[in-house]
Amino acid sequence: MKKTGVFLFIISLFFVITNNLSAQNQLTGTVNYNNNDTLPIPLVTVGLYNMQDVMVVSATTDYNGHYLIEDIPGGEYILKSTTFHEPNLVDMKDAYIVLMYLLDWYELDDIQYEAADIDNSGTVTWYDYFYIVVNYLLEGEPFPAGVWQFEEVYVDFSSS
Repeated sequence: MKKTGVFLFIISLFFVITNNLSAQNQLTGTVNYNNNDTLPIPLVTVGLYNMQDVMVVSATTDYNGHYLIEDIPGGEYILKSTTFHEPNLVDMKDAYIVLMYLLDWYELDDIQYEAADIDNSGTVTWYDYFYIVVNYLLEGEPFPAGVWQFEEVYVDFSSS
């Protein structure tokens, strides 16, 4: 009877140690537009890439921009995100904001400034304003929004 108790204790200890060694990590977060909590971005693929740039696991953000990645093996990773959202249409309000900026009546935030700099010269000029009015409002050309860019984050789940 005593040997059975020791045997059960050893088997129990083995399962506890094995369970602790195979414990997995999880990562949760929210993807927002321009770091604004009121502008979550749904349907963003958030992936953990190992240090050889191979995706290990991924998740997709929900309607509120939230994601949860579970069962992450220990190690070092880079968190990368991608999406296939179409850019918003440019309208008269956008042209008006650029006009107000050029007249020093409105201050553009970083994202607005980058979007308003159509020719990518580093400054928003009258050329950019008239380009918006003629090409996007009058001619109906698609707005050159380019590829969505997300910040990449280093994540470390290594044992201490």
